[in-house]
Parts: sequence; structure tokens; C-alpha cells
Amino acid sequence: MKKSYNRYKKYDFSKKSKNDINPNVNSYNSKSKSFIQIIKEWIIKIYNFLLYHWTYNRLQFLLVLSLLFIIGYYIYVNYFKGDDDDSNKEEENEYLNNFVKTTKTVKKRKTIPKKHETRCRVIMENLFKAPFISVRPDFLKYDRTGKNLELDVYNADLNLALEYDGVHHRKFTEFFHKSEQDFLDQQERDRYKEEKCKELGITLIRVPDTVKYEDLEEYIKGELDKRGIVYF
Repeated sequence: MKKSYNRYKKYDFSKKSKNDINPNVNSYNSKSKSFIQIIKEWIIKIYNFLLYHWTYNRLQFLLVLSLLFIIGYYIYVNYFKGDDDDSNKEEENEYLNNFVKTTKTVKKRKTIPKKHETRCRVIMENLFKAPFISVRPDFLKYDRTGKNLELDVYNADLNLALEYDGVHHRKFTEFFHKSEQDFLDQQERDRYKEEKCKELGITLIRVPDTVKYEDLEEYIKGELDKRGIVYF
């Protein structure tokens, strides 16, 4: 029996190989390798994608990056930023509120003159049954700036123009003028415009900001009557 035991000793099945101890090792290693390979492939694809768009679509690429940054920053500020920044948020909110108020004021101040100017144009077109436009003609080229001055309401065939003068035409206003000199320059441009129109035989009617919106038509008719200009 002892000899027989020695003969089959090398076939001792009580010993197990490494693979027999853990049969999932090979499959695990293969899965790990395939996962790493997939990651590498995706990294290469992303790199090639970014490189391609950076080379051929750089502007769009930068715009997309900017948009993503803005979205990310918005999400961070609104959802992830800590409570330690409450004081900063209060300052930001105060700044934004002031900015909105200023924006509304600017919009209001810019809208009022345009509203009155548009009304004046409609009145003139109704009175003369002819189109009136806003124009910067070459004959109003201002030497000091090298630019053409504007006529708010003008018809070349009738040799007739109208200017709606906002408050900044008659007094210094910090909103419109950076300095007192800016206001003086404004008045100088108005004088130049009036003299040039007179020189060329163009009737220029000036409507001051003191005229109420509902009184514009009556005022314009009165100015036309003073000059003996016939209208419909």
C-alpha cells in the first residue's frame, strides 16, 4: 500500500491550483482590462473631439465653453454655495437692485424724448400728407467732430424740418452731460444746426420739452402759422 500511495502522490487531488481556489480571477482580470480599455478609448475620443472643434470651429467651441461656465457658475452660486456668503449675497442683491433701478431710469429718460419725437413726426406727416424721416445729412457735417448732425423730422422736398429738444438742450443735466462743457457744446451744435438750415432755406421748427405730449399738435400748428406755412 505504501508503494501504491507513492505512485499516485503526484496525482494528489487534495491540492488545488490557484485558479481552482478562485475561479473568478481570470474573468475579473479580463473585465478589469476591458473596462480600462473602454476608458482609454473614450478619453481618446473626447480628446479628438475637442481637438477637432478647437481647430475647425474655434468660435463656436469658445461660445459653448462660455455657456457651460455660466451655467455651472449659476448652479454653484444658487445650489452649492455655503451660508457663509450670506453677507456677500446681501451686497450682491443690493447692487442688483440699484442696477435695475438705474436701468429703468435710463430706459425711461431715453423713451420720453423718442415718444415725443415720434409723435411730432406723425403730426407732420398728417399735416402735409408726406413722409418725414430722421436723417444725418451731409450739409450738417460738424467740423469739430467730423460727424453729421441729426435732424429728427425732415422732408427734403418741402425744405421743412423739426427738432424735439429734450431737457438737455436747455439746461445742464448730469445724466446727459459729463461736464458743464458738454452742455455748452450741445448748445453750440444746436446753434450750428439752426444757422445751417437757415442758410440753406430750410425751415426748422424747434419743439421744447416744456410742451406737453397732448399739446404737441397745437404747438406745431402754431409754429407753422407763424411762418405762413400752409398745411392740410
